[in-house]
Amino acid sequence: MLPLNWQKVRLGDIAEIKRGASPRPIENPKWFCTNSNVGWVRISDISKNSRFLYKTAQKLSKKGIEKSRFIKQNSLIMSMCATIGKPIITKIDTCIHDGFVVFENPKIDLNYLYYFLCYIEKEWLESGQQGSQVNLNVDLIKNKEVFCPKDLDEQAAIANILSDLDHYLCSLDALILKKESVKKALSFELLSQRKRLKGFNQAWQRVRLGDIGITISGLVGKTKQDFINGNAKYITFLNVLNNFIIDTSILENVKIYPNEKQNSFKKYGLFFNTSSETPKEVGMCAVLLDDID
Repeated sequence: MLPLNWQKVRLGDIAEIKRGASPRPIENPKWFCTNSNVGWVRISDISKNSRFLYKTAQKLSKKGIEKSRFIKQNSLIMSMCATIGKPIITKIDTCIHDGFVVFENPKIDLNYLYYFLCYIEKEWLESGQQGSQVNLNVDLIKNKEVFCPKDLDEQAAIANILSDLDHYLCSLDALILKKESVKKALSFELLSQRKRLKGFNQAWQRVRLGDIGITISGLVGKTKQDFINGNAKYITFLNVLNNFIIDTSILENVKIYPNEKQNSFKKYGLFFNTSSETPKEVGMCAVLLDDID
């Protein structure tokens, strides 16, 4: 039951939804230019940001722009492959590849639409196409229903309240970042033996990681269907990439069948991502400090 003066609408009825495009072959350096003013959005760019996108790791050349989809700043985009349903508002002129859509000429408040897309982000997992990973298509996105007040001022008021909460959380993040810098400096001093703790003077030793722990791999052989109504928890790639300590509140579900062999994780386990879109994101580590039922 909708509140008075609210409405249910299809995304395709309140915005022009257009898919991005990619120059091919993507490995060709002629598509890119470090001095360009036009960005090239990838999944790793939006995973590092929250509401707004201010920069991208790569930029497109004039030829690359012609083969992609150019969008102006203050556009709302959403990922539709791999990490699906992640919305972000661009604050730069940029291009999107075919793993994103843009919501052009929205008929409702842009910021309200952003927050509603955040609200339904996990629902896309049940809508995606069959495959080893969940993917969306433009028709699925257009047919998705959203709820909103008919009054644009009420939409803006709701978005402003949520924005104020975002600003508060950002200030907390800044404080945490400052403390993490102190920790990083101290870690360097202690782990490089530049600083020794009082009362400890024994020699250190060099060991292989394989000699002090057991290395096991993550999930293998799963399809999109296995990630719907699962009976076991799994740690996502972004959980490791974005956290030092595994966030157990955002574990997701996967179906494990009888007699299926998959590795399980335990408290105090260390998790590494072994691949990513950029070399700097390979080898990121997070620790599990909680027992998982």
